Amino acid sequence: MARPPPHTLSRQVPHSTAVLSNAGSVGVMRRVSMLLTALIAVLALFGSETRGGDPPDPKHLSPRPQVADGSAGEKAKSDRESGSKPTSGSGVSGAQSDQPVTADSPEVIAFLHGQFVEAQRAYQSANFRQAWQICESILVLAPELPFRNELRKLRRNAQGRFIARSVVVVTFESDESRESFPLRELHGDVVIENHSVEAIVLGRYEKDPVLGTLHFRERALSPYSLGESAQEGTRVIRMPKEIRVEPGMSHRIPISIEFPRNGDEPLMQRWMVSGVLRPITVKVGRNELTRGVPWVPSLGVAIPEEFRDVPASSLESLRRAILTGDPARFLIASTLWLAETEEDGKERTADIRALMVEELLRTLSSHDGQLDRVTIHALEELTGEVRERTARSWQIWALTRPGGSTLSDDR
Repeated sequence: MARPPPHTLSRQVPHSTAVLSNAGSVGVMRRVSMLLTALIAVLALFGSETRGGDPPDPKHLSPRPQVADGSAGEKAKSDRESGSKPTSGSGVSGAQSDQPVTADSPEVIAFLHGQFVEAQRAYQSANFRQAWQICESILVLAPELPFRNELRKLRRNAQGRFIARSVVVVTFESDESRESFPLRELHGDVVIENHSVEAIVLGRYEKDPVLGTLHFRERALSPYSLGESAQEGTRVIRMPKEIRVEPGMSHRIPISIEFPRNGDEPLMQRWMVSGVLRPITVKVGRNELTRGVPWVPSLGVAIPEEFRDVPASSLESLRRAILTGDPARFLIASTLWLAETEEDGKERTADIRALMVEELLRTLSSHDGQLDRVTIHALEELTGEVRERTARSWQIWALTRPGGSTLSDDR
């Protein structure tokens, strides 16, 4: 049963402001901030004609601009006309802010590094367009920064992710009607969607019919070892003919992936399919970009018919298994639930994981010990503790762990 790709949540990341110790540096930072803000505004203006507001070609902007305080210039002109003696500064005590500020200034480098950190945060929050725009702005202002290699790498990654999710979207869709358990062959389509305003031609069929590469991973849950065995591989996808995808349209390429089985049948199989298209040329706003396009990873679960309800609510199914004393349901549900908490992040799920530890500890020795083996396995995964695999050993740990026990025998 295929599971749709996870949604991407985006949020706007506010720009940081650097705090320096002297008033002159504050004036410099204010002017640099204004320049960078203006650059980002120009990028947004150029990109307003495209989907998502994409960065313009940096060649249209000056690579190493200098920043001067406009208010200081106007004041100097007024002083010359009135015959009065010019004063230094621009309203900031002790600051030589009438001097030009170049992209090589330590204050500018420090400020731009702060913006680079903001771009990293935007990328980690899946706001790839904003990360791309910030990196593009920094490289326009100062292309020879000490951290330029990391900056260019982030720009390329953000650009690729933006294209992969907003311009050309590639994913794998499984054919559930052809699935059976255990899954020995996965059938489906590679779906290429054109979200841009230009037609896209994939590859050069006459010279090289290779479209890209596909990567798959399968994890099989064993009812005996309680763990998952993994197998993975990479395949080359070839084009039967030239592929042209019109704006707003999609193209499907049928494929099948074999999962060889050796030994006992699994209790559950989890699979992931991803890949990369060969470098293609796409038009984004006024720019033409040539690069490989990563697929949006697709995830799925193959499971026996009697447990088809488990993936929809793994936590509820786990608690149901604890009440009914069903070891198979417990193992499937706990494996899926632990995978979900890993994906969501241990810090974000710390409270529910801690509560589950308490529930599992209370489960030990219940149902005549039928759940002890799978319960101890889940406790090891949750706590990272390595102990004797007996109910008594874990019950002793529950009493002697830091903070003491919060358990009560309410069964």
